[in-house]
Amino acid sequence: MIDYSYTELEAEVINAFETPYYHGQSTLTLEGNYFYAENDEEPDMFMHHLNVIVYEAKHDILTDRMKVDFIQYAKRWDNGEFQPELLPDDIPIIQKDIDYVRSTLKL
Repeated sequence: MIDYSYTELEAEVINAFETPYYHGQSTLTLEGNYFYAENDEEPDMFMHHLNVIVYEAKHDILTDRMKVDFIQYAKRWDNGEFQPELLPDDIPIIQKDIDYVRSTLKL
């Protein structure tokens, strides 16, 4: 089971995208910087990707790569793949974020 909350990642994403040092960098570069140091095991990857996807959707900078990742992760979420390993309180928050991105992408 994951020992940290999905909501804790939001500050990391904001820092990665809004730090003045990275001002003027492309969204793809910022994604690369963020994911470079990311854990490559599930459901960590899912939680990190979803946080980035939500940030990008809210700021209207969602890349094609993140759109594709979202569609794949949303299908896996719908199949119940990640829920057993997540903190129970995170599940409705994650569902709300998935629903938000789906509505943004009109899926």
